[in-house]
Amino acid sequence: MKRFIFLTTMVAVLGGCGGDELASGTSAVSVTPSTQTALLPAGEKMAALASTLPEGATTTTNPFAAFDFKNGTVYPSRAAVSIGTVSVPVGATEAFVPIRINRQTPNTVIVRVMTRNGSGTLAGISGTHYQKVLTTVFFRPGDALEQTVRIPLLKMDAGRTFDLILPEGVVGGNVINSSARITAVVGAAAGGAKTSGLRAPRTFAPSGTLAYQLDPATVEWSNSGDTTTWTTKLPHGRTQLANGETGLYLDPLLHPTALPPFAIENGEVVIRSQQLASPIMWDNRYWYHGAAMLTGQRMPATQIQYGQYEWTAMMPNRRGGWPAL
Repeated sequence: MKRFIFLTTMVAVLGGCGGDELASGTSAVSVTPSTQTALLPAGEKMAALASTLPEGATTTTNPFAAFDFKNGTVYPSRAAVSIGTVSVPVGATEAFVPIRINRQTPNTVIVRVMTRNGSGTLAGISGTHYQKVLTTVFFRPGDALEQTVRIPLLKMDAGRTFDLILPEGVVGGNVINSSARITAVVGAAAGGAKTSGLRAPRTFAPSGTLAYQLDPATVEWSNSGDTTTWTTKLPHGRTQLANGETGLYLDPLLHPTALPPFAIENGEVVIRSQQLASPIMWDNRYWYHGAAMLTGQRMPATQIQYGQYEWTAMMPNRRGGWPAL
């Protein structure tokens, strides 16, 4: 299992907010310090950020229009999220449940939703009447106000019901209703996916001066790192029990029995996580999985407050994996 990392400019690859016992992926990262907003006063910085509206937006759709940038006393209203109830035809093979926000949002709203079994004599049961769904919906500034979540159906007879819920509220917004019901109804119209109105990802042209470039031919890493060498551990050590992480952050010299956590292959820096062939004793306990990370915590070129980071990645598509940059 591998993570490939192509670092064309300054980058710090951090653990702590990411991990995986068996992660794989490809990442490309570039960073340049920005000279456009770094030296502006705080109010002007916010105004500059507000000017980056989605393509085609007008003053009437500007979510920052009511923001008092000078005094910071009036903030844009937070969008509120609702889930729509759905009726599906008896025997349908899929349901499309609408997730809505009630106004344009000045920030990204993150909505995690999951299915829940119904109740009563006609309760829809996961694995019998529908397939369990646990997914996340993102509303970005400029996106449409409605998206849909697809739920595969298995055997929805007349009157059968189950729910789609918000298990933990939403991030960046308010909640209008936290659950909605999906019901099989004779003669109901089939629904469809909402696919229009979502803006394309933004692209940014590099600006400023290149701060750091990683050359796979000369890159170095070590246990402690230095001003030109990447570090193989976090500032507080090689484990993160408080995060619930099960991987030990490996170093090739400290942990020779594991597969090399770092390598240069085909001109690329490869970072591997792995299931260990034999457990490693570290901090008075055995570890059965090896994580891996590189951090520029002691490299001045990677310490930047304002900058541009660009990266592409092939990420794990498996529940439980979260590579972190």
